[in-house]
Amino acid sequence: MYADSFEFNGIKSSDIGYYIMNFDGFSNDGVGTAGNEITFTTSKPPNTSRWNFHGSKYENPLTASFQIGKFDCQKNRDRNYELSQQDCAFLIRWLVRSDGYKLLRFLLDGYKEYEHTYFRTQNTLQWIRNSGMIVGAQLDITCDAPFGYSDMQVFETSCSNGGSFTIYDDSDRPGALYFDEIDIVMASDAANLQIQNSLDALYSPTIQYTTQIKNCKNGEHITIASHMISTSKNTSHTRENINNDFNFKYPRLINFSETNETRKNTYTVSGGSCRLSFSYRTIRSVLP
Repeated sequence: MYADSFEFNGIKSSDIGYYIMNFDGFSNDGVGTAGNEITFTTSKPPNTSRWNFHGSKYENPLTASFQIGKFDCQKNRDRNYELSQQDCAFLIRWLVRSDGYKLLRFLLDGYKEYEHTYFRTQNTLQWIRNSGMIVGAQLDITCDAPFGYSDMQVFETSCSNGGSFTIYDDSDRPGALYFDEIDIVMASDAANLQIQNSLDALYSPTIQYTTQIKNCKNGEHITIASHMISTSKNTSHTRENINNDFNFKYPRLINFSETNETRKNTYTVSGGSCRLSFSYRTIRSVLP
């Protein structure tokens, strides 16, 4: 991936004078893993020359390295700009986090495609020195997965009791993913809410996979995010007892292959009418 700047945790590097560049004598730039290291689980029966396939898993997340430095196109383009103690402290505070993975994306002036791919990363810094001065840094990133993510997508709908709606999964890889956030507002006929995906029976044929929340009330606002469920006040549910009424089967977005029919997730709602909002990022297979 070609880029001249990046955005991390909502801050664009170009807005504060930092750009992606190469420093002579610092050779680790661009080294990384492609996130395609897959291990098969197999077995070999006696007296045969073939191995049976039982499953697979990704072994490593995406990793990459790139170098950054200060640059001012209005001044000397060949000059190395020394990073002050304050500059270094800011870079560490901004880029080296202890509060979890943060979103990173790469930017290239005049080329918009990269702007729509995000990576959740943990970062480390190595300082680059020239003549005793710190003139830049190498950023080594480790992603939370062997892939990137799309822009945040939002699907909103109102659904009657027994009604259905469809969400198309445009992920680059087959599988199931969970929504970043689901907001549900129940209507006057609220009871025991159930949400069932037409593809769940194909994806998990041995499991009855239906999302269920019992004892919902009119006007109740339910939020499911980060594998946590919460509800609005002034309903029969509290923070504690909603866990007793929820079966912890979170709605999923599923695809099986490149064909459209195995990417169309048709959800059927029963147990009450409601308004629903789904926020999610789909998978992007690309090397940072």
